[in-house]
Amino acid sequence: MKVKRAIVFEFSRLTEEQEIILKHLAYHAGRLWNQVVRIKIYRLNEGISESLQYAGIGVEGGVNLPEGIRAR
Repeated sequence: MKVKRAIVFEFSRLTEEQEIILKHLAYHAGRLWNQVVRIKIYRLNEGISESLQYAGIGVEGGVNLPEGIRAR
């Protein structure tokens, strides 16, 4: 089972300006998280490709994912 973590804040009586700022920060925090995950996946794929080449198995264009799985 994969564990998902989330932080939930409940604010009452936020001004419109404060609400806009919090939404902006949350949006960009999510984008930053997605970039970190993509970098980790890229480095993992790169390491796998290097290991396969070291073992004498030719790999062109990186690691091929199983059918039905797409990298975004």
